[in-house]
Amino acid sequence: MAALDHRERTGDGMVLDFSQAEGGIHFLTEAILDQEVNGFPQSRIGNADRWMTPHSVYACRDGIDDEWVAIACENDDQWRALAGAIGAGKLSGLSVSQRREREGELDELIQSWCLSRSAVEVTELLQREAVPAHQVQNSPEVISDKQLLYRNHFVEVPHEIYETTWAEQYGFRLSKSDGTPTRSGPLWGEHNFEILADLLGYDGDQIADLVIAGVLE
Repeated sequence: MAALDHRERTGDGMVLDFSQAEGGIHFLTEAILDQEVNGFPQSRIGNADRWMTPHSVYACRDGIDDEWVAIACENDDQWRALAGAIGAGKLSGLSVSQRREREGELDELIQSWCLSRSAVEVTELLQREAVPAHQVQNSPEVISDKQLLYRNHFVEVPHEIYETTWAEQYGFRLSKSDGTPTRSGPLWGEHNFEILADLLGYDGDQIADLVIAGVLE
């Protein structure tokens, strides 16, 4: 936008040099500092977490129907509750550092316990014990989720081609502003001509040349 503004004011165009790596490097801030300051090179850890253990996704119901549940213990209280629920009370006193050292063993215990139950059963049982856990949902399960339905998370909005489609609400609600979507997103290339004519200043012949050349397809 700054380049377009510059062109409008001066008549001169600009070349933009912006790499994807530089644009996303701020997402790696923690990893870079950990390496530079602490000398710790971070690596792939899958579903694990550096600060929470157990922290993973476990197959349920003997792996039938591709059922999974995500479980995370943020603190010792949650671990004690989880250990009690899965019948591993003798391990309930393990600290987070001790749990990290025995992570593979604990994951096997949890996995074995989950395999004899459905993902919904595991979710409800652990949530009653204040353990962060939830079924890994597929698309049909998400749109029928009771909590999302209660929150009116999915709303039907007009669509140019399909008459109506479904859109997601924001995860938050504002007391003085209704953020409910009222229309679908733009179609692919829907505003090409407005952008070319109004923003870039192309005339009809120039736009026609682009259409003939297949640039706008």
